[in-house]
Amino acid sequence: MKPLLIVGVLAGMATGVVATASQVSQGAKAVDHTALVALVPTVTGWTRGEVSGSRDEMMGMSFSRAETEYTKGSVTVRLEIVDTALIPMMVMPFSMAASGSLNEKSADGYKRGTTINGSPGWEEWTNDGKNGDVNVLVAGRFLVHGSGGDLPGLEPIKEIMAAIPTARLAALK
Repeated sequence: MKPLLIVGVLAGMATGVVATASQVSQGAKAVDHTALVALVPTVTGWTRGEVSGSRDEMMGMSFSRAETEYTKGSVTVRLEIVDTALIPMMVMPFSMAASGSLNEKSADGYKRGTTINGSPGWEEWTNDGKNGDVNVLVAGRFLVHGSGGDLPGLEPIKEIMAAIPTARLAALK
């Protein structure tokens, strides 16, 4: 499993949301990864690395993904788009974040709900290492994850994520 998918599965298990075989089989099939690859944006001022993608099936579930890295000077941001194919345990953390109940702050950083292009999610900042993660759920199905280390803040991640054509992503079936 890929790192983002592990986070979704573990979060689902931690919240008691574990899909049964019948729930999974009722879900949609993941779109072909080439459709996701085609939506990875070019962002002015950033150098986009090679875009890769895959479509995987496991235990009757399918998901597809596309990923790349962007660089600008010494800043690197990783971007991943995942089609969850409506697997409930993968989207549950986004429902929780969208409810507005996520707002944690400590000396180490913070985690709070956010919205990008109208899509709900959460952002996380760790002061040590200046690490940032932003996660949003587009159309209740597509996970978009941006991350980086040694960042000046979350703005570089949000800039890249905001460039994704979310209406076109939401229209994929």
